[in-house]
Amino acid sequence: MRFRLTVVTAPGTLKLRNEIRLLKSALIYGDEVSLISPNAVFLSSIAGLIDPTEDELIEFLVNTAPLISDIDEETSALAFEIYRQLQAKRNRTRLEIIQMQRLKAALAKAARDLRERLLPKFEESGFEELVRPIDQGLLKFHDLGASLAEAQDASVNDLVAEYVGVIVNAFRSGKEYLLLDDQTGTLVRGLIAAGRLEEKRSTVSKGKQASSAHSLFERMPAFPEATIDELLDLRADLSQYLIHFRSAIVQVASDIHAAQFDPDFDRQLDDIWIRRVLPELNEVRERIAESGFKNRFIGQITRPVNLVPASGPAVVVGLMSKAASVDWLTAVIETGLLTAGHLATSASNALRETRSRQRELQRSGFYLLNELSDRLVAA
Repeated sequence: MRFRLTVVTAPGTLKLRNEIRLLKSALIYGDEVSLISPNAVFLSSIAGLIDPTEDELIEFLVNTAPLISDIDEETSALAFEIYRQLQAKRNRTRLEIIQMQRLKAALAKAARDLRERLLPKFEESGFEELVRPIDQGLLKFHDLGASLAEAQDASVNDLVAEYVGVIVNAFRSGKEYLLLDDQTGTLVRGLIAAGRLEEKRSTVSKGKQASSAHSLFERMPAFPEATIDELLDLRADLSQYLIHFRSAIVQVASDIHAAQFDPDFDRQLDDIWIRRVLPELNEVRERIAESGFKNRFIGQITRPVNLVPASGPAVVVGLMSKAASVDWLTAVIETGLLTAGHLATSASNALRETRSRQRELQRSGFYLLNELSDRLVAA
């Protein structure tokens, strides 16, 4: 079974703060992540403007200008309509050819101006953080707005309607773990209150799990400041602890009666954090500290050290010159006080006991949180 998480964020400014904040948790917790974000879809189209042809620039302008509030909608709609008509016409008159050339030049200039305005916003948006998970096949965008691409008169309202439709379909499917930003949660609550959306039990249950995991991750020191790149570097190593963490999250979510989009969800999760998660985390850390001390103690016993006999100064100086090649345990064995078998059995038993305790610790439901926190702080 593969965990498919879907992050849903509402339209807003061209900053991907919400998207990145939620994706950091989703990329650790999920096996595959889908992003439903009008902001990210729009920014991905801007990414194609890094080195565009004139035709690509004009096409971008034609498709996006109706969605940009400070561009005159009536004027641009008329110009685009004339451009499309002339572009589609096979046998143009001489006058139409001249008109097409002038219109294309004007549109290309407008497109270049728009590009100059948008590229700085693209660079500040945080979109680059999404490139690596996309390239690795961990993250994909929902193709929001694809159905509107061929529409001649598509508007912002059409895009919003499609966005709402996608959310409704995702809730009805019950197949994915939905992680919503606050605005989308408010929207979902409104749709349910208006009778437009039914609280499907499987969707609500999976949503509580996704939101619980996200909230617990965000309580770890250094996690909110970590980049997606840093988390992806740790992802493979942490995956071995995911099965136990997901099991613990199922229990946490089952103890929460509110849906993830209900105002009471955070309060109930706070109670569970104080009552259950934090004590278990502290116990894990205490046991790791004890285990760490024993590991260091065993290491001190078994590693080679220099032998310095308590003889006269001249003897000490003479032997110290050879000390680098002397193994303390070998020297003890040569005295007859211990055999190699004694030491090997003792070290083997201690190592076996340490490994057994370590495996037991790693089966703790919240061991992943401790490991993630320690690695991020160390980094």
